[in-house]
Amino acid sequence: MWGRRGTDLTGYFPDLVPVLAARLPADVVVDGEVVAWDSDRGRLDFQGLSRRLTAGRRLAAAAAARPAHLVCFDLLAAGGIDLRPRPLTERWARLEEILSGISAPIVLCQQTDDEDTALHWHQTLTVAGIEGLVIKAARSTYPTRADQRVWHKLKARTLL
Repeated sequence: MWGRRGTDLTGYFPDLVPVLAARLPADVVVDGEVVAWDSDRGRLDFQGLSRRLTAGRRLAAAAAARPAHLVCFDLLAAGGIDLRPRPLTERWARLEEILSGISAPIVLCQQTDDEDTALHWHQTLTVAGIEGLVIKAARSTYPTRADQRVWHKLKARTLL
């Protein structure tokens, strides 16, 4: 498991890594986000997830208290083929196929091309800690350079 800046995060997720290894084909690379859920508050728990980074010997307890889930957004490679130059629609179809029949803690992120649905999500999901929506064109490729911008994030502005 790698962070967006190239940091190896594998050791911080002893609860998730074995599940990923057992359920995902070894030759796939997915783009996603690791999240933890706070069932008492009914929302995502970013702080609980962040505690893993400083937990040291208490890592197993931190992982047990807030199990991690992988929310998959995109498929970057499969079968030894770099899929980043392919359109999102093709990458998404392959990702759906790969994840069909796989259950939590691996989840497929919802996507829609319906504006009303997206607006509803934007207005309602912030209560659960979702920070916004990512807008991608169906034909967009996956960025391969730092200066490449092919999608946009619509952040929710909420008062806590």
